[in-house]
Amino acid sequence: MQPEKLMIRMRHLLSLVLLVLLVQCAWFQKNPPAAGLIKPEPIEGYASLRQYIYYPRAIREAGIEGTVRVNVFVSPEGQVTQSRVVQPLNPVLDEIALQAIRKTRFSPATKGGQPLGVWIAIPIVFGLNDWVPANSPFKTIELRVRPNVSFGQFRVTLVGQLKSTVSLPLRLELLLPFNAERPTVSSGGVESGTANTILDGTDEWLIFEATKTQFSMSFTYHAQQHQFSYKFAMNLTLPDWKLIVINDVDAPTLSRSPDRQSRQADGMLWSEFNMTGQEPYEPRFLELRLSTQP
Repeated sequence: MQPEKLMIRMRHLLSLVLLVLLVQCAWFQKNPPAAGLIKPEPIEGYASLRQYIYYPRAIREAGIEGTVRVNVFVSPEGQVTQSRVVQPLNPVLDEIALQAIRKTRFSPATKGGQPLGVWIAIPIVFGLNDWVPANSPFKTIELRVRPNVSFGQFRVTLVGQLKSTVSLPLRLELLLPFNAERPTVSSGGVESGTANTILDGTDEWLIFEATKTQFSMSFTYHAQQHQFSYKFAMNLTLPDWKLIVINDVDAPTLSRSPDRQSRQADGMLWSEFNMTGQEPYEPRFLELRLSTQP
């Protein structure tokens, strides 16, 4: 090839390279990188997501593991206002990941010291080899059910004592039945008044922060046909616990025999049922039919 033609081709090639560089520079000027952008993060760190993540036993036994990736829009106020699964794994695990992120409080993104809303991607990993069941923070826990005279209404109270090693305050979540009313909470024997509740899909949860090792959470339950029927679940692993039906002088007839009965100093009869521990959010259907008929 003649030197003149080689020089012409080299000039054309150099012009093409310069054109590409100019186009790239123009694109970066049009869409500059978010310099100085501080991304949103959970207020208590990403480790705090673990308190909302659970790995149902049935899914583990089926050998299902992997990653759920969720895209989340965090508002300038730090609220999760939009979320969607972009890398699904399993319908149940996808929903667990979504609900965990929706419950998490974020510090908002900032740029130049000003908060702004941004999208972020959060991967939630479910690994069979990495799964370690959480230890229960409870020393003891009891669900006390006190019916009224007609057995048409019950006052249900969860009474617990936390281990002395637990860091306080501790967030507690109790699943409420659809017909629950007047939820209240107390910590260390001090009544805190009406408690907060949140909707999680179609379920309603009673939310409370225990500031002392002793706490209680209560609500009124309206029964149908003298039956106490409740899908019981909490956000924390439980030890072995008790279900106690408390009644006055006239002992009720129960649909199942209690493990023990005792008459208290105030004349109330306590019928106790031993219950086994549960994994986080694992529901247990509690059903008892009560009657004054022999």
